[in-house]
Amino acid sequence: MTTTTAIMGGEEQRMMMAGPFLDGQYDEVKSTVNHRPEDKTGLTTVIILVDTPLMNDQYCSVPTGLGIAVGDQVRIEYASRVALYTVRWITANHVVRLNGKNRLGIPSSHVTATLQGPVVTCVRRISDVQAKAESEIVERLLDYHPTNEGFIIIAPHGGDIDLKTDNQAEKVHAAIEGSTLWMCKGYWKGGGAFRQWHVTSNDISPSSFPLLKSLVESNRKFVRCVAFHGMAEGGVLIGGLGPMHVKLALQKAIVAHIADETVPVRLATWQDCCNGLSSRNIVNWMTKKGLGGIQIEQDRRVRSRYWRAVADAVIEVFEAEFSRPVDGHEEFVSGLFDD
Repeated sequence: MTTTTAIMGGEEQRMMMAGPFLDGQYDEVKSTVNHRPEDKTGLTTVIILVDTPLMNDQYCSVPTGLGIAVGDQVRIEYASRVALYTVRWITANHVVRLNGKNRLGIPSSHVTATLQGPVVTCVRRISDVQAKAESEIVERLLDYHPTNEGFIIIAPHGGDIDLKTDNQAEKVHAAIEGSTLWMCKGYWKGGGAFRQWHVTSNDISPSSFPLLKSLVESNRKFVRCVAFHGMAEGGVLIGGLGPMHVKLALQKAIVAHIADETVPVRLATWQDCCNGLSSRNIVNWMTKKGLGGIQIEQDRRVRSRYWRAVADAVIEVFEAEFSRPVDGHEEFVSGLFDD
């Protein structure tokens, strides 16, 4: 057994860990946790070990005692690069293990880096223009009707992560009165926002996104959630655990609005990698019974040429669904899950 000394919040703690790392190079690791006065989010200096080749490059381990749980996201910064990772396990030392070496431009198998979490979005109130200039990720919530449990639109990968998805979400929200909008916008100078900021929809943790957490803590579950996403190729893929009749109506509307026979518009199956059919996907768990999610995946061509057309199709379908008078809302909602 070797002993690691960690200085946390000014108090020295000694933790026991089994065996040395990398032939004993890090039998003793010292880390300091600071708190920035503007956000109170912990900044921890850690040793990064790139020694988990079988792990997805979006996952990592984190040290114990930082207030970060399995499933949360963290920001890891090395030199001039920063990337988001999802925590898969907690370790009893100040060493972070990951396989995402290229995402941080790490030149070797072990370096010293800075870890921040569980909040990972920029907590300063900056505009989208500032976020783009600073290569940051920001969170946005438009919730003018805090009692709304009908319709929410989300774009978890807006900005330059999945181009135009935030524009689509904003367009739909502006058109459908009483709806709620949540999105993140990530940017990176010179390209690479997807590489640095993307968190898969099955892994998004409310603890890491304060505005999303506020929605969760309001104990609201929405009748319907529509999520706009990007994929590399394949036209348009409509997934999620929402009702089949809604997906079919949306498929028909998208085909009509795009009016391009070369663009396939199809319903997702379990064989599709971006099917949105997991109960862990944010598009589903934000809805009543987990059965109201509609995920729209679009390739680059669709998002470049037809992003407005797809948004207009969504407006057509869901404006009809949620335009009924409030007095009849409960009766209307009760039949949404019949299929």
